[in-house]
Order: sequence, then C-alpha cells, then structure tokens
Amino acid sequence: MFPQLLTDKNQWIVWKFEQYPGDKKPRKVPYYTNGKKRFGKQGDESDMAQLSSFDGAKSALDYGNYDGLGLALIRGDGLICVDIDSNADQEQVKKIIAGLNSYTEISPSGNGYHIWLTGDTRTFKNNDVGIEVFSGSQFLTMTANPI
Repeated sequence: MFPQLLTDKNQWIVWKFEQYPGDKKPRKVPYYTNGKKRFGKQGDESDMAQLSSFDGAKSALDYGNYDGLGLALIRGDGLICVDIDSNADQEQVKKIIAGLNSYTEISPSGNGYHIWLTGDTRTFKNNDVGIEVFSGSQFLTMTANPI
C-alpha cells in the first residue's frame, strides 16, 4: 500500500469531490475524519489536533461518504511531494520519476503523478509545465496506485 514513512505520520485526512458554481471540474475538498471541512491555518494547534492516523483516515474512508485519502503536509514534517499534471512533457516526466527514485503513485485523475520525498524546500508551481512541488503546507490526494 503506502510506505511506512507516510503511514506513520499523524497527518491523514479524507477528501471528496465537490462541484462549485463556475468551476469546470469538481474540486478535491479536504475533510478531517470527524466530518468537518479542513480550513483555517494549516499546521496550527487546531489543525494538528484534528489530523488523523492512517488507520483512522482509512476507517473514515471505508465508512464515510468520501472519495479518497489525503495526507496533509505540515511545516517541519520532512516531507516533499512533487505533483506532476497531465500537461507535463511525458519524456521529462519519465526522467523525473526515474531520477527521484522514490515512492510514486498515479493521481486520482489517472493522468498525473505524485512523487513523495523526504526533505524540506519551498512550495512552488508552474502550471505551464504542469509541475508543482509542495512542502510544509497543502494536502495531497493519495491513491495507493504506485508505479
């Protein structure tokens, strides 16, 4: 399933697709396992108190009305995720995945990838090339569909 490095984190949430007026496609909206939407300052005391163990999130997914699991990135947690979208150059994608040589899974759309690494960096994205790097904030959807 997922690497133990990730399942050991107490930073799990669940998410579901929600359609908002004016949006072309549904959003992936994060929820705590207690059923509340995740909002507010990421990584503050209230947020941290509501994040879940992997088992708790898996149970919420199994018995709740959610579309998937998610992992919250928190400042200082030592995690980085490279999010590669479908518009990225596929030859470059192959090189990135091979070069990083880390846990990589297919995103929920089936057209992108999430590559998990240890370390710390700044969050940045470039929608033109379809690559985002997250560290210290954000949440990423998880599929347990590794490549």
